[in-house]
Formats: sequence, C-alpha cells, structure tokens
Amino acid sequence: YFGSCQRAGIASPSAAMAPSWVPCVLSVLIGAWGPFRTLADAPAAKTLAEMLAKIESGEFANNFFDGEVIKKGPKNDEEAVAGCLLDKVGAIVDEGGVANFVNDLQVDLAACCTKG
Repeated sequence: YFGSCQRAGIASPSAAMAPSWVPCVLSVLIGAWGPFRTLADAPAAKTLAEMLAKIESGEFANNFFDGEVIKKGPKNDEEAVAGCLLDKVGAIVDEGGVANFVNDLQVDLAACCTKG
C-alpha cells in the first residue's frame, strides 16, 4: 500500500505527520478491514417477498429488532414493527445506512416485516 502511495507522490508514514499522506493511511486501514467484511449479511434478495421467504426458511437470520424506541416497550406486534421501522429510519438518517451498509439495511428492513 505504501509503495503505491509513494508512487502517487504521497509522503510515507515515516515522514513527519502531514495531511498529505492521511489518505494513504486511510486506504491501508480500509484495506485491512477487508477480511472483516465477511461479518456482513449475504446479498439481500431482489424483492421483499423473496427476502421474507429466505428469512422464513432459515437461509437468513431474522434480525428483527424493535429499536427500543417505544416508551415502556411495544405493547403488541404492530408497535414492535413500528419500532423496527423507526430504528431503520434512524440507521438511514443518523448512520448513513444507504451509503454505508445498504445490503445489511435491506436485510434488516425485511426482518421488520416478519411480525404482525
């Protein structure tokens, strides 16, 4: 990684810390993260119906999570589903879910439809 950074004219980490090589360090860290990407969900199905079938069959885990956003907890499945959906809205807005983990978001969103 550092060799390619030097070829690109970016100073090596052995040089004094300078903003010019920060992108190089970030690329190394991102590259090192690669082996951990297997922790993510397998590719989501193309449709909600297909995804629900895969969850029901056990091919995918049911990641249903009510988000713990309903005060005093959900009273029934409908409130649990509402909490689950609100949790996904939070993931989209607060965590950049569409840009950062859209596949996992799709899988988890489908899980919201397994109750009720």
